[in-house]
Amino acid sequence: MTIEQEKVSTEVRNGYIEEVEQIVPFDDQEKKDQQYVTNWLVTTEFLNKPYNMIEHLGVLCILLSPDRQKTYLLHHKKAQTLLPPGGHVDLNLSFSEAANAEFEEELQSPAKLIVQHPFFITRTSTRGLNAGHTDITSWFILNGNPDEQYHIHEKEALKAEWIEIMDLLKAGELGHLHRAYLKLVQMLKNDGRLIS
Repeated sequence: MTIEQEKVSTEVRNGYIEEVEQIVPFDDQEKKDQQYVTNWLVTTEFLNKPYNMIEHLGVLCILLSPDRQKTYLLHHKKAQTLLPPGGHVDLNLSFSEAANAEFEEELQSPAKLIVQHPFFITRTSTRGLNAGHTDITSWFILNGNPDEQYHIHEKEALKAEWIEIMDLLKAGELGHLHRAYLKLVQMLKNDGRLIS
């Protein structure tokens, strides 16, 4: 494979930029991350793992119960923390395609995106067993069902569970995860697409 083949296509790169720019920032941190990521997408040659191991694209999938009161989180092995299902964006996949692929890989179930665009953008210095690089992550919202059996990938998580969103928010500061769910709760109050 040549270096030229490893670069993201112009069409896909422009799609990433549009997806990031359409996000309405929740707080000052997201506004800063959005500005950084937009510039990074324009100026950085390689955006994907393994071609850029220092800083690369990822997706996370927030799974919601039908009543929008619960969410499904993994006790992630490498990150050593609670995280939604997700992973890295493979070369020339759109963000939504990557979200679908990573969700299906990790939970062995079809992904059901509520909205086809990310609602949240973060830039994270990784911790745990996978520390040492930066993830630029687009967050998606998906329909889930606590009555459905999800088969978690053993290499990814020790276990997974449905958690009350309000209990999660009361549990203390969980970095970007806390901010994502705060933004989500606000959106649930204002956006009918997320309720139905």
